[in-house]
Amino acid sequence: MDVEVIKEQLHEYINTADEQHLSAIYLLIEDKLPDHIKIGNKQEVNNNELEQQFIALAEKWKDETGVYSTTYQKVINDSYLDIIALGREVVPFILKDMEHGQGHWHTALKALTRDNPVPETDLNKSTKIREAWLNWGRNKNLI
Repeated sequence: MDVEVIKEQLHEYINTADEQHLSAIYLLIEDKLPDHIKIGNKQEVNNNELEQQFIALAEKWKDETGVYSTTYQKVINDSYLDIIALGREVVPFILKDMEHGQGHWHTALKALTRDNPVPETDLNKSTKIREAWLNWGRNKNLI
C-alpha cells in the first residue's frame, strides 16, 4: 500500500475518531515519531493532571483539618494520605505550596522522599521545618 494512501486513511480515521480513540492513537504513535514532530508533551500533560489532583486534595485537606490543633489530626486525614499515595512526583507541588504558606507537610515529604532535612531540635518549630524543606527542595532543584 502506498504511504500517501495510508496517511490519507489515518487522517480520515483521526478526523472521525472520538476523543477516547484519539488518545489511544496518539499514545500508540507518540513514541514512534521523531522528536521534531511529536504530537505533544505527554509528561507535561501528566504533570498538569497530577498537579490539579494535588491542588484539589490539598484544598480539601486544608478545609477538613483547618480546625485541628494537632499535627496528628492533620496527617491522618484521608485527603492527606491520598496526596502521599500520588507518589514522589507531587513533591515539587508540596514544596510550592510550602513557599506560599504554612502547612503540615513534613510527614508527607518525609514519607515521599525518604529524607529528613529537619534537625531533631527543630521538629517542633514550624518555621524551621518549612525553611529546612524549602532549602532541601532548592538544593535538589525541585523549586
